Amino acid sequence: MRKVLVALFVVVALALFAEHWGGDFENATLQGEVTVRVHQWLDASLITQDNDIYDYGEQGDMVFGTLTIDSNATVTVDVVFVSASFNGQPINPDDYTELVSYDDFVLSNEEMGEKTGTKEGYSYHFENVVDGDYQLVAKNVVVNKDLAAGTYELGFEVVINPTVTF
Repeated sequence: MRKVLVALFVVVALALFAEHWGGDFENATLQGEVTVRVHQWLDASLITQDNDIYDYGEQGDMVFGTLTIDSNATVTVDVVFVSASFNGQPINPDDYTELVSYDDFVLSNEEMGEKTGTKEGYSYHFENVVDGDYQLVAKNVVVNKDLAAGTYELGFEVVINPTVTF
């Protein structure tokens, strides 16, 4: 009985081997698929610019600095005003905004023009920002005659978010 089982096993094995290893064929085609994820990269810099106010009234546009963005996809940009001080002492941002007003805050690029953001409290949100050099500009600044003389510091953050995520 043992010899019969071994013989049967050998015959089945040879049949399987012959079926899968034909030996007489011209080619074989194998197919597959691979996923390649190209992650978003970003190089950015910010150079701030001081401003002087010599008289009250209309000041025109005020440039806060230049933002440079280099990325392989669009980004979103948030400009958030986080603090204000007068002569080194913290002040309430609401007090400052009552004395200095402006129509809008934009990202300005020589080639692409001005990009208007969405205002949310003390921040501005900009969608679909592409590579380039952008000036951070407060448009049509007006200074109240009651603005005290001295040094004001406006702290702000620029937060750049990728648009490509996995």
